[in-house]
Amino acid sequence: MNKQQTTTRTSTSIIPGFRMLAGSFCSTLALVLITLPLMTFPSSAQAQSLPATGLPEVFADQWPSLRGPGGYGVGKPANTMTEWNVKTGEGILWSAKVPLPGNNSPIVWRDRIFMSGADETRQAVFCFDANTGKQLWIKDVETSVERPKVNEDAGLAAPTMASDGTRVFAIFATGDLVAFDFDGNLVWKKNLGLPNNPYGMGSSLISDGQRLFIQYDHRETQKVIALECHSGKPVWQKAREHISWSSPALIRAAKGLQLILNDEKNVTAYDPVTGKQLWQIECLGGEVAPSPAFNGKDILVVANEYAQATAIKLTGESPTIMWHYDDYLPEIASPLAAGGLVFIPTSYGDVACLDQTTGKELWVQHFDVDLRSSPIQVGDRVYLVDSQGVVHIFNVARNYREIATIEMGEPVDATPAFTGGRIYIRGEKTLYCIRNRKPSEDPFQQGTTAPGAMARKEQGVPSDDGDRVAENLPWLPMELHVLVPDLTVRQLKAIKSLESYRAMSAINDKITELGLVFWGAEGYAYRENKTSWGKHQHQFRKKLAGILTDKQKGRFDYEIDPEATAANWKPVKVVENRVAPGQQIDFEGTDWAQFMGPHRNGISDETGLLREWPENGPPVLWTVPVGGGFAGPVIVGDKVYLLDREKERDVFRCYDLKTGEELWNYGYLTEGKFMREGSRSVPTIDGDHAYICGGYGDLICLDLNTHEVVWSENFWNDYKVQSKPAWGLAQNPLIYGDLVIIAPQTAQVGVVARDKKTGQVRWESPPLGHYGYTNPNVVSIDGQDHLAMVASPFDWQGKQSVIPYQGVVGLDLDTGEILWQYKDWQCTVPIPQVVDAGQNRLYIGGGYKVGSALFQVKRNGDRYLTEELYKTNDFATHVHPPIVYQGHFYAQCSDNWGRQDGMTCWTIDGEAKWMTKKDPQFDKGGFILADGMIISVDGKKGVLYLLEATPERFNVLSQAQLLDRSTCWAPLALSRGKLIIRDDKQMKCLLVK
Repeated sequence: MNKQQTTTRTSTSIIPGFRMLAGSFCSTLALVLITLPLMTFPSSAQAQSLPATGLPEVFADQWPSLRGPGGYGVGKPANTMTEWNVKTGEGILWSAKVPLPGNNSPIVWRDRIFMSGADETRQAVFCFDANTGKQLWIKDVETSVERPKVNEDAGLAAPTMASDGTRVFAIFATGDLVAFDFDGNLVWKKNLGLPNNPYGMGSSLISDGQRLFIQYDHRETQKVIALECHSGKPVWQKAREHISWSSPALIRAAKGLQLILNDEKNVTAYDPVTGKQLWQIECLGGEVAPSPAFNGKDILVVANEYAQATAIKLTGESPTIMWHYDDYLPEIASPLAAGGLVFIPTSYGDVACLDQTTGKELWVQHFDVDLRSSPIQVGDRVYLVDSQGVVHIFNVARNYREIATIEMGEPVDATPAFTGGRIYIRGEKTLYCIRNRKPSEDPFQQGTTAPGAMARKEQGVPSDDGDRVAENLPWLPMELHVLVPDLTVRQLKAIKSLESYRAMSAINDKITELGLVFWGAEGYAYRENKTSWGKHQHQFRKKLAGILTDKQKGRFDYEIDPEATAANWKPVKVVENRVAPGQQIDFEGTDWAQFMGPHRNGISDETGLLREWPENGPPVLWTVPVGGGFAGPVIVGDKVYLLDREKERDVFRCYDLKTGEELWNYGYLTEGKFMREGSRSVPTIDGDHAYICGGYGDLICLDLNTHEVVWSENFWNDYKVQSKPAWGLAQNPLIYGDLVIIAPQTAQVGVVARDKKTGQVRWESPPLGHYGYTNPNVVSIDGQDHLAMVASPFDWQGKQSVIPYQGVVGLDLDTGEILWQYKDWQCTVPIPQVVDAGQNRLYIGGGYKVGSALFQVKRNGDRYLTEELYKTNDFATHVHPPIVYQGHFYAQCSDNWGRQDGMTCWTIDGEAKWMTKKDPQFDKGGFILADGMIISVDGKKGVLYLLEATPERFNVLSQAQLLDRSTCWAPLALSRGKLIIRDDKQMKCLLVK
C-alpha cells in the first residue's frame, strides 16, 4: 500500500507514466469492425437545458439500476432476510422461470421487476409482478445487425437495465438501445452501432430521472452519451480516451451530482447536466470491469485486477488520492464502501476488507469459487453471491463475522436487488423473490440457546429464555451488529430499554421517513447537524458497558475505536536462527547458473539436505536489501548474482555467497513503465560471461572479470516495437551450445538466436502469435533436441493474431525452422514454459481460465505431428511451470478457473492425487525440488515450507516464517547447501545442509 497525495487534471495525467495497461481474460471474441451510425449530438456547451437536479428522493426506495440507487451498491436499510431455503421453499415468496439468458441484474420499481435477455435468435425485455412473480409481458427488440460473437462471461445481454420511474431502458450486444413504458409499450428505439471491443457491450445503463447515460465504449469511438429519457434525443456526448467494461455511477459529493466513469487508465467525473469534465485521476490499468464504489459522503474507491485499488477524497476544490492498495483486487465484481470500510471481492473467491481511511487490510475471507456478482450493503450487513449460487451474508465489521451461507441451487452471475425488505436474485434459469419476515415475528421469541446457557443446561442448572441468542435483530446503532452472534434476548431487552437507544432509534426512523439513506451523505448531515445524535451516542456507549460481558466489551471497543485497532495491529514477526560458531558452511555442490537450475527443470542435484528444520527454520547466513520485483538469483562458485531494479535503473549485482557482501555491480538506465514495476528475470552465467535480459528489452553480455559490456542489444529498438507488453519483457536467457536464445515475440520475429560471444543474429523464427511471458525451453523428441515455445493467438486486449503459428510450436535449434505445431491451445497471457514430461509428451498450462493440456509429438516420415492426450480444467499452472518427478507433476496452481488449488500433485496421465487448496495456498511463490523434497515459499505469506515429494499425501516436514507477507514470487536458487530466497524488500541465504 502506498499513501500518496495528488492533484486533479483535466486533460493530462496527474501521475505521469503510471503503470501500463494489462489484461486479465483469456477467452475473447473475434473483433467485428463496423461503422458507427451518424448521430447528431450537441456539444457540451450546447447541452439542452434540462433542470440540474440530483437523484429524486423516490429513487432511494427503488432499485432503478445496477447496484441500486446511484449504482454504488448501497441499499436502504430494511428488515431483510438472513435465512431461507430454496429446496423447502421456506422464506421464498415466489420463483419464476427466466425466459431468455442474460448476465444482467434485475431492476425494481414499485411492484414491477425488469430484466433483459438474448440468445442467437432473439433479444427481449421482460417484466414480472413483484408480488406474485407472474410474467406480465415480454417485448422483443428487433435488430438489423448481425449478432456478434461474444465472450461467454459477457453474453448478448450483459448490461443491466435502468429506469427513470416512468420508463425502462435496455441495451444489447448488437448496440440496440430501447425504451419501454411500464406496460411494455415502445417509447423509442435506436441503434448505436455494433461495439468493436474484445468482449462486447458490458457497461450498464443509469439515469438521473431526466437523462439516460450510456457508457458506449468501443475501439476507435469510445464515448459517454446523455439522452433525454422521454424522447431519446441527444443531450450531450463526450469522447473518451480509453475504454472499459465498467458501469457508471451517480454520486452526490461536495460539488453536487457527478457522473463517475472508469476506463483502462483513469477515473473521470462529469457534470451530468452539461457533460463537462469535472476532474480526472490516473490510477487504473488493464481491462477494467469493476465499477466505482462510494461511501455516500466524500470517498470514492476504484479498483481493478493487475492495477490497484485507490481511494479518492472528494472534499475541497480538487479530489486527492488517500491511499493505494495492490494485494487483493477485483476482476469483474465491484468494490463496496460501507460503514467506514471497503470490501473488495476477487475473481479467485477472496474478499478483502480495508479501513476506508487508511487502506489498511483488516481481514481477508477465502471462499472457494469465482465472485462475479457485486456485494451489496443493506443496513449492517453485506450480501454477496458467488458464481455457484451461494449467498454469503456477513457483517459490516472490522473483523469477518459470518451471518449465514445459503445455497440458491443454480449458478448466479447477476447482482441481487433489494427493495422493501425483499431480495430479488436472478439465477441462471430462475428469478427468486426472498421475502422479509412478517411484522408479527418477534425477534425475542426466536433464537438458539446461547453457549453459556447450554453449558448451564449440561450442568443441570435451570435456564430461561433470556439466555437465548437473539435472532432477527432490530436496528442497532454504533456498529453493535458486530456482536450479533453473542447478544442474548436479555441483553437486547436491556439495550432497547435505554433512553439513549430510543432517542437514536427515533432519529433513524426520521431519517428513513425523510427518504434519506442513514449511511448516505444526506442522512449523515441530518443526524449530525439537526439532531442530538452525538450526545445520545455518548450516553448509549456508557450504558452499554454495563450490559455487555467483558469479552463483548473488548470486541466492541476493538471494532469501534480506531486507536485500539491500530494498537492491536501487529506486523509479521520473523525470528531467525543464526549459524552457530564453528558450524560447517562449506560444501561441494553444483552451480545454479540459470533459470530453474542446472537442468532448467527446477530440480537440484544437491543431496544430504536437512529433512527437518529447527523451530524457526534453517540458519540464516545473511540478509541483504533488494529493490522490488520478482527476479530470481543464480549461484556460481562462491558468488551470487541478481538482476535488481533501482528506481529507473536495472542493476546487475554480485554478492559473496558466504557473507552476502556486495562485491560489485553494473547498472544502466531504462525508459518506460509497466505493470508491477520491479525486476523480472533470472540472469544466466556461462563461463566468464553473464547474460542478462531486463524488463525494458535490453539483452546484455557482461564480462564477469572486467565488469565491462561485451555486447548489447535492445529488442524494442531493433524490431521497432510500438506496443510493448503490459508486464514488460520477462525472458531468462537460454544458452544452447554457442547460442543465446531469447523470445521477444514482436510483429517481426518470434524467437531469436544470437552468437553468445559476438551477439550476431544466427537465426530468427517467424512471428509466433502475440507477446506472452513464456520462455523457450529445450525438449527431447525421439532423442533430438527441439525448442518448444508458446504462441498466443490473442493479445492481452483480445485482438486476434493473423499469424499462422499459434498454440505451441517446436523449432529446429540450428535454424529456427518450425518443425511442428499444437494448435489447440489459447491463452491470452501465457507465462509458464512448456515442460518435457518424457516419451515425447509435453505439458502446457496457464492461468486465466485455460486449464492445462498434455500432447505428444510424433514423427511421421519427414515431418512431425502432434496428438492431444488430454485437456483439463482440474489443474492449471499460472506462473511457475510444474516440476516432473518420478512420474508425477508437482506445481502451484494459483489461478485455475477462479479457484485457488494451492500446491498440487497429479500423474502424467492427468489423475489428481492431492491439492492443498487454501491450506496453505502458496500463491505464486517460488519452489524447487531437491533430495526428494520440495522447498516452496508461500507467495503471499512469506512462509517457507519443506515438503515430502510424494503422491501419497501432502506432507509438511518443516515450515518457518522467514519473509514478509508480500509478493514473494521470485524463483529460488540452491547450491552448495545454501538456499537463496527473497521477497520484494530483502534477499536471504539459508543453510539447508
